[in-house]
Amino acid sequence: MLLAFAAAMVLASPSPQQIEDPAALVPRDTLLYFGTHSVKLSSQSSKNSAMNQILAEPEVKAFLQKPVAAAQAVIDGAIKDSGIAEAEGRNISLADMMSGGANGPALGKMFLALTHFSLPPAGSEGKPVFPDIGVVMGVELLDANDVGLVKALWTRVPAPEELAHHGGHDYFRKTGDEGWSISLAFLGNLAVASASERSLFSVMDRFDAKGGELGRLADAPEYQKLLSAGGGLQPGCSTSFVRVGAMVGIVDAALGFAAHEHPEFSELAPKIAAAIDNLGVKALQWVGSVSSRDTSGRLLSTSATSIERDAKGLIPHLLSSEQAFDLARLGRVPGNSLGVSGGSIDGLGDVYDFLMNTFEAIAPEEFAEANSTLKKVMGESDLRKDLFANVHGNFVSFSVPGEGFPGTPASVMRVGLNDPDAFATALQSLVTNASEMFMKETPLALKESDHEGHRFFELDLSRTPFAAAGMQPAFAFDGNEFVASLESPKTLKSDLNGSAGTGSITENKEFMDFIASVGKSGVVRGVSFSNSAVTFGAMYGQLSGVAGMFGGNLDLPLDFSLLPTEGSITKHLGSSYAASFADKDGGTFVERGVSQFAVADFVPLLLTAGALAAARASGETLVQARETTPEEQVQDDLAQISAGMTVYKISEKSYPDSLGELVRPLAHYPDGCLGRPEVPVDPWGNPYRLKFNEKGKPVLWSTGPDGVDQDGSGDDIAKSRK
Repeated sequence: MLLAFAAAMVLASPSPQQIEDPAALVPRDTLLYFGTHSVKLSSQSSKNSAMNQILAEPEVKAFLQKPVAAAQAVIDGAIKDSGIAEAEGRNISLADMMSGGANGPALGKMFLALTHFSLPPAGSEGKPVFPDIGVVMGVELLDANDVGLVKALWTRVPAPEELAHHGGHDYFRKTGDEGWSISLAFLGNLAVASASERSLFSVMDRFDAKGGELGRLADAPEYQKLLSAGGGLQPGCSTSFVRVGAMVGIVDAALGFAAHEHPEFSELAPKIAAAIDNLGVKALQWVGSVSSRDTSGRLLSTSATSIERDAKGLIPHLLSSEQAFDLARLGRVPGNSLGVSGGSIDGLGDVYDFLMNTFEAIAPEEFAEANSTLKKVMGESDLRKDLFANVHGNFVSFSVPGEGFPGTPASVMRVGLNDPDAFATALQSLVTNASEMFMKETPLALKESDHEGHRFFELDLSRTPFAAAGMQPAFAFDGNEFVASLESPKTLKSDLNGSAGTGSITENKEFMDFIASVGKSGVVRGVSFSNSAVTFGAMYGQLSGVAGMFGGNLDLPLDFSLLPTEGSITKHLGSSYAASFADKDGGTFVERGVSQFAVADFVPLLLTAGALAAARASGETLVQARETTPEEQVQDDLAQISAGMTVYKISEKSYPDSLGELVRPLAHYPDGCLGRPEVPVDPWGNPYRLKFNEKGKPVLWSTGPDGVDQDGSGDDIAKSRK
């Protein structure tokens, strides 16, 4: 019945009301909102993204073929077991997701909102009561067939159903014996579900409204300010908006309710509430974000935080006390840096005070003992004054390739100090006393030396469990600055010498132009930069080596001999960067960024990994224990060689004349297109054969068990088309 009704609703609406921004469907005072202008357009805009290009690489496709097929079988089985018939909705196709999909899913606008939160009325003792939580979700179904999937999911809700009405719309309601309820309505081709009829009605009313007379989030000045900061509502963009202060009010109410219902919680609840007040979260009026993609597939994002002026609390204090970032500090950051970040770090003393005061209020006995231990560890030094509050002003941090262990990137951080000598003494006391008190069997050792006039310290971890991580922490003092590296004393010394790397990050015109563009909107307070290609390349060799060593013990459908080469991935990667500023009214703090990836890019991989993990956890066998026949080995080899042929053609603009060319080092593939030193031979020790058909396409085969070449016919074994 529901399927017929829903399909009729969709088909009877040839020109359903179009809502430009789904935020127009929820109340103006909505507490939490996530919305997508168009799921389909968002998917289409990602066709040029780095992830789509990586997944389209022949090497990557060959490596993922088996795990994707195994995961698809798990998902199909789960759908079948759930009772959702194939005819009632689309199957999830991981292969289509991996290929990017030319048109994207047939979904338009989508939103999830929390419109209100109401505690149960008094006098309801003895009855099952639930807070009225106004969670509502809407999905625009561009394909009427997808109504079947919604219907199938709805039938799985274990409760009796009844038909109800509001404002000229029918909707369906299910109510459980415990008192909970959930409702579903179809407004044109918009499916809306909610745990609160109040929320459902608010969406229905705004769907029918001609204008904004009902008060819509889309028209709220604060939401409009967010959109303005993000450059407006772009096709396929996504937005989020949270009224943090109001959400904290819900937490306070929930704490009070919990204290009333559970007397044993009555003492702790007000302490937690006081800690929240001291943190100053209520002063955060709202936070939000806007994201979309440019034509090259990069993610353009803007996030904003608005606070009450002169508000008390740790967070407002930290935000309002941030200083302008001195861009001149980037001048000594090497141009070959993998990543860079810089900003203001004042306020660590206040962070220390908040943590200690909260600890004391919630657990006074434990605090007294911990505070006594801290004083013994610090000796004559003071943890707050000499370490936390000593740090001030700008900081800058960067990483360079190759000097960590074993050959991993190494980082350097610089930050200003009020009293470098007190900071050095406090660190020495902390390391020495902590080692004597807690690490007598595996002590730390702090060695001091001089490096060209700088006090230079190295922390020896060789006798501790941390030695296995290969960390070699070192720090020094350069005037009134503390300079440190967790991984490499050599890199730290190079920085002190002014030769940590080649060139300067300021020579990166794209990055500096981006910072300048952000600076036109306000005073720049923080910057960040990441070279995704170099960062990935610096780590991939070691990660792939570990995967190859242990992959066979994972009991997963992965063939690590097909692991993609580094170049097949890094050639699609670029740089990501961000910068933050305070707007001119001083109450809104904005960060703009350009990045390579969005969370949605990883959904196909996460679904694949999740399905395989779920199957393995349930004991399902993913890899059959069997011997590979010679014929199957031939097909595996030919599939790998075929993938290498495709990679070669993409790189060199033509197919190789011989299979030996596949192991020849190329500019983008130093290990060759096969990623191995030699072309494999067939199980009978004979080389595989190659020729080109009349269309110029490569044809591959093995001469078979007899070793007699019959040009791919007879008992020769050609590459399967499956």
